[in-house]
Amino acid sequence: MTTFIRSLIHRLSPLIERIREDENLVRLIQHSGLLYASGIITIGLTFAQQISTASLLGAADFGRFAAVMSSRLLIQLLVSFRTLDASTKFLAQSLDDHDDAEAANVAQTMSWYVLIDVVAGMIGVLLMLLLAGPIATHLLDAPDTLFLVQLVALTIPFRLIALGVPNGMLRLYDHFGLLSAKSVAFALVRLILITGAAVLGFGLFGVIVGAIVAEIFHAAMMLVLMAVTWRQHRPNIRLFQFGSSVYLLEHIKLMGNLWLNGTVNAIQRETLIPILALLASPADVGVFRIGLDTALLIRRLIDPILIALQPKILSIYEQASREEFLNFIKRSTILLTFLVSPITLGMIIVGPFVLPHLLGDEFAGAAEITAILALAIGLEAVFSWLWVAMVAVNRIAWDNAAVTLRVILTVGGLLLIVPTQEALGAAIVRGAVGIVIIVLRFMLFWYAIRLEDETASSEVVLESEA
Repeated sequence: MTTFIRSLIHRLSPLIERIREDENLVRLIQHSGLLYASGIITIGLTFAQQISTASLLGAADFGRFAAVMSSRLLIQLLVSFRTLDASTKFLAQSLDDHDDAEAANVAQTMSWYVLIDVVAGMIGVLLMLLLAGPIATHLLDAPDTLFLVQLVALTIPFRLIALGVPNGMLRLYDHFGLLSAKSVAFALVRLILITGAAVLGFGLFGVIVGAIVAEIFHAAMMLVLMAVTWRQHRPNIRLFQFGSSVYLLEHIKLMGNLWLNGTVNAIQRETLIPILALLASPADVGVFRIGLDTALLIRRLIDPILIALQPKILSIYEQASREEFLNFIKRSTILLTFLVSPITLGMIIVGPFVLPHLLGDEFAGAAEITAILALAIGLEAVFSWLWVAMVAVNRIAWDNAAVTLRVILTVGGLLLIVPTQEALGAAIVRGAVGIVIIVLRFMLFWYAIRLEDETASSEVVLESEA
């Protein structure tokens, strides 16, 4: 055993040495460590809040609370213009620009992005107010909760603000310590306000009010952190100003493409289970869901790395050479493979022995479904950089075509296979389509890089001829 460990360390030494020599990867790992640490604390606080609130409210009212918050999430996804991604890309382009006039344009653009989130949030409020009646009557099965649904609608603008520009600025300027502290503080405030309302006997009304106050606190905290971060890096330029921005019109197309991409992805993600429910029995849905939730642990375990990776890819593309950008992509892929492979293989190999004992005969087939989904989701995790890389090279429209094809193939595959293969068929469709789209996106990214190289070569030839 000792010989095997020594041999493994010897084989990994070149990889470890390359990682240590790459300053960007070292910082990526450091930032991911901070996010992992805060994530563990946040998960603990969130779990405590959910368990305590559920036990105090009871199953019916806690179910209503969960349903109304899920309804808000769907509406939020629909109206969001993904200012997090747009602002991160824009800031990456101006990261090293120290000209005050340029910094003022950046500040104006960031301010307009925040205002866009406010306007989008108000549209979301109006949409949820229009749907409040059906949500209360049909989804919650409690018409008397109409006022509570209307109250929850008010949180949408605050949620969009908190998850938008401030988040992008903190990530791009490498303030992951502040982001980690913010996550813990928000989880703690939610625990105090939501569980506190339930403990004091205010019921569902008190819990929802607590959630609203927590969202307001979250948005205010993020705006303050955004202002502090900006002041550290651009002390001579006021952040919140709404003058004419020379960049905003250029970014309307970008935001439109980002909105389309996020919306199509949400449709694919959120309609998978409902379509399966229409085509198969509730038991099949349950078996598929437990397999999917288990496989998705792969993605959740590397989420902190992805949060730190995305702004790094954008900034390296904008500020460094093409060779450095591609080398960082390559080494990031190796690092993600190194991290994801043991988890994925563990699910595939150990799952058939463990899951039947944990779940019982009622969930027969869950191990096979988990293995299929783990393989696909593991590959998606390794190549999860593809999305932000397509944003970096300005080919979001190409990626939109890929994710639209994914929806078409998924729905068509489910309709074709699930009636005969049930839950296993759904897993095969989800896994096969996922792998096909990974290959397609990689080919599109590589073609985009080749086009850039050809364009650069043509420009050099024209300059030499001139």
